[in-house]
Amino acid sequence: YDLDSGAKLELFSGAASSGAKVYLNLTGNTFSTALFDANFNFLGQNTADFGGSSAFGFYLSTPQGNTFYSQAELNGDQDNDGEADDHLATFQGNGQEYLDSNGDGNFFQFNDDNFILAWEDLSFSSSDKDYSDMVVMVTSFVPVSEPGTIALFGLGLAGLGMARKRQNKA
Repeated sequence: YDLDSGAKLELFSGAASSGAKVYLNLTGNTFSTALFDANFNFLGQNTADFGGSSAFGFYLSTPQGNTFYSQAELNGDQDNDGEADDHLATFQGNGQEYLDSNGDGNFFQFNDDNFILAWEDLSFSSSDKDYSDMVVMVTSFVPVSEPGTIALFGLGLAGLGMARKRQNKA
């Protein structure tokens, strides 16, 4: 989502299988996606105009009608100390760890251009706080300079486990 205008671009919808991939690209003001299943069959694409904003975040919409954002203050629920609850845990690689993303025994180096985004999908008053409701791996975050923009980047999202407690998660 665009932090300035609130424009949104859906990356995954419904129950996605392990290994599903979304490629995200920014050209000018327009984000575009290409969605593929685990066998690299093309499933569709989306586009959204972010109006030239260079500030973006991630969001998760749930079947219960909740939408949670990577900016905790937008989430609308609070913990016991009155602070906004963070529904997204983010981990960045450092080149020191190796991951087997699909359990096939093939490990890859978890580098500083790799991120794991792990979501909690319920309001904290009724949550199990396990952050395993939707988990994605972000790979190959590559900023590229271009006149007239702050950053032009390509971003590959590869579904990692897509761990979900219920089949119908969004």
